[in-house]
Amino acid sequence: MAVIRVAVNNNFNCTPAEFAQLNKFSDQYPEHTFFVNCNIVTPLLTTINSHPYKAVITVNPSLSVIPEQVDRLDSIDPAKIAFLRIKWLPKDKQIQDLAEKLCQSYPIVLTLQRFKSKTTLLQYTALKNYIWNCSNYRLIGPALSYVKSWAKTHNTPICDIKDLGCLGCGLCATNNGRPGDSILSLNLSTSGECPYNCQDCYAKAFQKKLKAWHRPIMKYDFIHANFKQAGKTAHIRHARERLLTNGCSK
Repeated sequence: MAVIRVAVNNNFNCTPAEFAQLNKFSDQYPEHTFFVNCNIVTPLLTTINSHPYKAVITVNPSLSVIPEQVDRLDSIDPAKIAFLRIKWLPKDKQIQDLAEKLCQSYPIVLTLQRFKSKTTLLQYTALKNYIWNCSNYRLIGPALSYVKSWAKTHNTPICDIKDLGCLGCGLCATNNGRPGDSILSLNLSTSGECPYNCQDCYAKAFQKKLKAWHRPIMKYDFIHANFKQAGKTAHIRHARERLLTNGCSK
């Protein structure tokens, strides 16, 4: 049994064709729980109210808090929300206020924004809060300590806070009522390529490489564990090595 995150590498656009295709997968694999991956600007987002699948919804996909977008949550049945994903930036009062407000009414998960380039990073935050590691600028130091403390105080989890990938996180399974279950991916061909261009999106960056290598950019209509879910990314390997080193030094 597993929890299947649908549209990990694109976006579930909530179209009739997508729901029809997802229904076929759900009927074929009744032992699994399927939930869909959307962002708050998805035009047909409110149609999730009419279907049996829960959704994870990114509330600030552009890293900006846009009130009229956030207000769309009022039209969503709370029972259809697996969790709200908030991209966190250090010392961003609007994002912190948003998280403070939403965590009182919804299950939320913080994602610590990573950056692929210094140019993009400097548009939103200060370089001193980040370190270049495993092809990304990642949050460190007092800024990281602060968000950990804030999250603990507000009983709000942080995605992959241990840097061990989905195997060490499990939030997708827990927030879908299946704690401890495996977490797998499904990208539907009816969803196609993601129409959005979020800042330094890991999926878009990887797809760009695949295109340059003349390889398919996505595995469509195939349930599988991606690299993060399988624990095979470089940042996960490095985190495991640190744990082994620290364990041996004690």
